[in-house]
Amino acid sequence: RTGVEVQVPIYGLAPHHTASEAVAFVAEVVSELVAQGRSVVLLGDSAGGGLALVAAQQAQPATRQGLAGLLLVAPWIDLTMANPAVDAVERTDPWLTRAGLGPIAQSWAGDLALDDPVVSPLFGELDGIPPIEVWVGTRDITLPDCRELERRMPAGSAFALHVEDGAIHDYPLLPPPEGRAASREISGRVVALVRG
Repeated sequence: RTGVEVQVPIYGLAPHHTASEAVAFVAEVVSELVAQGRSVVLLGDSAGGGLALVAAQQAQPATRQGLAGLLLVAPWIDLTMANPAVDAVERTDPWLTRAGLGPIAQSWAGDLALDDPVVSPLFGELDGIPPIEVWVGTRDITLPDCRELERRMPAGSAFALHVEDGAIHDYPLLPPPEGRAASREISGRVVALVRG
């Protein structure tokens, strides 16, 4: 749909691999693409959305400056899931629960604490981050932390939070009309950022 080249870093998954390994691998891929002079947009959903944000945070300054933007779909950015606002949303999320996500978070963290920025980018450095757009639904357990990310962004940062009423986790990847509309919007943003 976008007409742009897509690179998909196939990083190792938990329980056989950890966040540290994935971040190192994705950071290397991103660094190489930027070094080639490419306009790079990082796009990820759920845990992949969190990984995209970590990759931008951990990038060397020259690499970070070469990133055109981050497009995140329901990013999992705080694996502690300690935000008290999660309580209300969790009751309406038909898909995700803290009980189900907890063991995955521990496995992904490996030897790191759950609030380590390599695991949970909500606690990482946000100064100098490229423009970020987030798509999330109101029935998605990740919504409270997406709102917290918006709150924590430094003044003047380019950040947009798109919240779809009644939508569940990863709704832009699903076939209902709201999902298809969000998918088209994301595709349009990819093109705009790459051709910027």
